[in-house]
Amino acid sequence: MSMNWEQVVGVLVRGVSGWAGAWSLVFAARGVLAELAAIPERADDLALTYAGLDLGYVLGDIEHAAKSAPGVAVNLGPVSGGDRGAAARVLDDLLTAAERQVQHLAAADDRPVQDVLAASRVLGGLAAARARIAGGAR
Repeated sequence: MSMNWEQVVGVLVRGVSGWAGAWSLVFAARGVLAELAAIPERADDLALTYAGLDLGYVLGDIEHAAKSAPGVAVNLGPVSGGDRGAAARVLDDLLTAAERQVQHLAAADDRPVQDVLAASRVLGGLAAARARIAGGAR
């Protein structure tokens, strides 16, 4: 049985938790972003490249906050010509789920200050990436 990107992401979003889950979501989003940036019509648009760099920094912040092995590395594969809209929706779904996961981690009553500060850095990085993708940060 073959699953499309939306189905895979749905399973991923429902199945992750903690910092490792946030890492998995961001890692998958960075892969989708790299695929979108590689589309010939987008080759001159550096915003996606910079957004990918933002997500790389976010992954590093999550790894630092988690102090453990990262989550599951998910690669959704290449974007076919007709799936660009689906890829953009999947990217948005992954980033939204990552933001929610990190917000949940930061909101827990028993979190030390360091975790809340790490969550703040991660959320800032995710916001920067989303702004670049939407064309709001140059």
